[in-house]
Amino acid sequence: MEMTGEQLIPVPQAEVWRALNDPEVLKACIPGCETIEKVSDNEYRILITAAVGPVKAKFTGKLVLSDLNRAVRRASARAARRCRSRPKARPRA
Repeated sequence: MEMTGEQLIPVPQAEVWRALNDPEVLKACIPGCETIEKVSDNEYRILITAAVGPVKAKFTGKLVLSDLNRAVRRASARAARRCRSRPKARPRA
């Protein structure tokens, strides 16, 4: 899964910065994210479920926020993952 792009959010920059530093908001922004746990100031442990057609798998991984510049409210995020469960095909009805 690759997530790229930009979003224009019509609220004050400080409000967006606070929201993106809130684990529950981050969880809502990541498709399939089931859990997110803060490990350090800029690292989170995540559990994601992804499905492609009838195949579904769970992935554990970490989300790292880097290039944090609080003065201009800029940050980068990178996620690494590993498969937690073997993908299973769901029977077709």
